[in-house]
Amino acid sequence: MVTYAYLRTFPDLMQSVIMDVVIPGIDPWEQVLANPISGISPFHSIPELPERLVQGHQAEYFDYFYDAISADPSKITAEARAV
Repeated sequence: MVTYAYLRTFPDLMQSVIMDVVIPGIDPWEQVLANPISGISPFHSIPELPERLVQGHQAEYFDYFYDAISADPSKITAEARAV
């Protein structure tokens, strides 16, 4: 969100990348709000909480994302998931 605000304030920046974030109020904001997976971002922003809660269950935790977000979860092999 810092990049977006900077670009709006200082147009001298020639290029930038806004990654893995949706700007509130700008499309596709409404679709993100309706997506149950999008609620995970605030969870990840709490220092050390995700690590404590998934300790010993990392495989199940990551498998959820591989299965829920991947276009074709079968393309992520068991070997790749283990790494």
